[in-house]
Amino acid sequence: MKARVLLLVLLSSFSLLNAQVIFDLPHEKNPKVSRFGASFQLGVMLASPTDINKFINNYVRTQIGNGIVVLDVGNENISSAVNFNFSPTIKFSKFIFRAMADFAIASKSVTINSKEKRFSMIRFSPGLLLDRSFSIDDKKQFFAGAGVQYHFMSFENTPANGVGGRIESGLRFRSLDDAMYSLFIMYDYANQNTSTTTPGKVQSIDFSGIGLGARIEF
Repeated sequence: MKARVLLLVLLSSFSLLNAQVIFDLPHEKNPKVSRFGASFQLGVMLASPTDINKFINNYVRTQIGNGIVVLDVGNENISSAVNFNFSPTIKFSKFIFRAMADFAIASKSVTINSKEKRFSMIRFSPGLLLDRSFSIDDKKQFFAGAGVQYHFMSFENTPANGVGGRIESGLRFRSLDDAMYSLFIMYDYANQNTSTTTPGKVQSIDFSGIGLGARIEF
């Protein structure tokens, strides 16, 4: 009798142990998401650097008497820029904090007597940005963010450095592999005076502009 009772107790314990193991399996299939990640961004911006466009216009007018001026696109004004961004991130339930390494370039070229002259405006802008997300459903979020940057800008070997910022807003989508993709609109403020007093040099570099961006986040 005692042997039967002991056997029943052992079988019951073994069954409970198996049930517990089976119950725990779904948790192993859903590992905790890492708090740390990174993102890569590509954007296109509208830009209107007044002093730089005046510089290019003056150059073109000066050269017109020396030959035929052929412009590569429409007119001699810089009107757009390309933006690249890499950001290590810290993720919270509704916030993402980014340490940005942001790079942008805008250029315009003219051809005079079959010789091309290219003007390039470049910007490197490290900074910090925080965005807040609002869930639409399991796969989509609306987000808005703002941040501060320090701009290192240059045109024709003339630098202009200083503090600026960015605001952005858009939609974020989660894929099947848990990577996130974002489409958003952004505005950068990047307008600084140069330190040059040399006649003919640009007195300010304005890299401010509104743009569209796409980002992948891991």
